[in-house]
Amino acid sequence: MTAHASAEHLGEANAAGRILLAGQHAPVSYHLTAVRAGQAFGVRIDVDAPRGWLLDRGFDREVTLERQNGIHVRMRFANKLALEDNFSFSLEADEEIS
Repeated sequence: MTAHASAEHLGEANAAGRILLAGQHAPVSYHLTAVRAGQAFGVRIDVDAPRGWLLDRGFDREVTLERQNGIHVRMRFANKLALEDNFSFSLEADEEIS
């Protein structure tokens, strides 16, 4: 769910989890933002991910976040990650719950 001007902000939380890629994992922190737009509820998830770790494992644009509760979420990077990018950058996912 992409945030709209009419979306109601419900709350935010921080948590710890891990990212999974190429059979390996790394600990990360992530930030959740919950919103409601009409009858739909959405959660935006932002992860600060270590660039070097991801590039060493062949990361291109997607990785799996294992949330603190064990749920897996596909995370995306808007562009192709390169060595010139910041050391730590944000991955994003939007989960919609009807």
